[in-house]
Amino acid sequence: MKVNCRVNIIDTPGFNDTRNTTEEDEKSKNFDKRIEMQIKHLFESIVDHLDAILIVVPLGETRLTGAQKHIFSSIVKLFGSDVKQNIFIAMTKDDGGAPDCLNVIKAAGIPYAECFRFNNSNVFTKESPETDAIIWSKRKEAFTLLFKYLETAPKTSVKSSVDVMNARFVLQLQLEALKDTLSELTQEVANANINTEEVIERDLIVSEYERQYTGKSCMNCTVFLTSSGCSVCDNKCNSDKHIREKYKYELKFVKKTFSDESSVKPLKESFVQFQTTIAKIEELIKELKEKALKDCVLRTELYIQELINRENKECQEGYQLRVNVLGKVILHLKTGESIWKLRADSLTN
Repeated sequence: MKVNCRVNIIDTPGFNDTRNTTEEDEKSKNFDKRIEMQIKHLFESIVDHLDAILIVVPLGETRLTGAQKHIFSSIVKLFGSDVKQNIFIAMTKDDGGAPDCLNVIKAAGIPYAECFRFNNSNVFTKESPETDAIIWSKRKEAFTLLFKYLETAPKTSVKSSVDVMNARFVLQLQLEALKDTLSELTQEVANANINTEEVIERDLIVSEYERQYTGKSCMNCTVFLTSSGCSVCDNKCNSDKHIREKYKYELKFVKKTFSDESSVKPLKESFVQFQTTIAKIEELIKELKEKALKDCVLRTELYIQELINRENKECQEGYQLRVNVLGKVILHLKTGESIWKLRADSLTN
C-alpha cells in the first residue's frame, strides 16, 4: 500500500538491558534510567507529538515473563494519561485463532485503543512466489487498516508526558532520599527504648554520613550536609545551597558510648518525626500513582520492605534493631490502619 505521509518510527532501546554490569538487577535499573532520560530529551527537543504507541506482542502469547512485564511497564509509565487513545497493540505471528495476548495485556494493566494482527512469514520465501503473493496481499490488509486508522486518530502532544517524566524524576529522587531519613529515625526510635534511669553509660548506635569519591559529578545540598535538614530539598532550599562535586554522602551507622541522658532523643519526638516521614512517603507514592498512565505498583509496605532488604544486605551496626522496627510498621500498614494510628510502644517492645 501507499502511505500518503512521512512516517517516523522511534524504536525504543532495550529496557531491562544489563550491559556493562556486574550486578544485573542494579545495572538494568541504571540503564533503564538512561533510556528514560534519552526519551525525555527527544520529547523536549525534537518530537512534539505522537500519533501512535505500538506495543508488539505475539498473538498467541498466554503469559508474560517477568522481563516482558518490566519492559511493557517501563514504556507505558513514561507517558501521561492522555495518550491512552494512541496506544495500539500489534499482534504478530498471526496464524489464525483467538488473540490470547490481549488477555495478557489487560492483566498487565496496559490500556490500548485498538489492536491489529500481522504475519510476515511469506515475505521472503522463493519456493512458490505466486502463492506467497496471494497470501501477502491478504496479510497487507492489516497494514492498510493500521495506517487508515492513524489518519483519523488524534495526535497527542508529548508535553504532558514530559511533565509526567519530570514529576516522576523528582518524586523518585525524594523517595530514594527518604530511605536514609527513615533509617536514621528508625534507629532513634530503637535508641529511645533504652532505660535511661538505670544506665549511666550507654552504647548507642548513631548515624553518620561518609563522604565518598565517585569520579562522577553529583549535586549535593549544603543544608543537608550541615544539619540533615533537607531530603532532596523537601525544605525548599535555594539553588545557591547546592554544589556540584565528585563526591556522594553515604549513610553509615556506628556504635558510640555516651554518659549523659541527653544523648537519647525523647521517644515522643523521634516517633512523631518517624510517623511524619512515613506519611510523607505515602503522599509521594500517591502523587506518583496519580501522574502515571499505568497504576503504580509501589505501595508504602513495599517501599519499607525495600529498605529492610537494603538493611539486611548491608548488615551495618544495629541493622537487626531497625529491621525489627520496620517489620512491625509493615504489619501495621497491612491492617489498613493509618500510620497516625501506630503506637510507639508497639515498636519498642
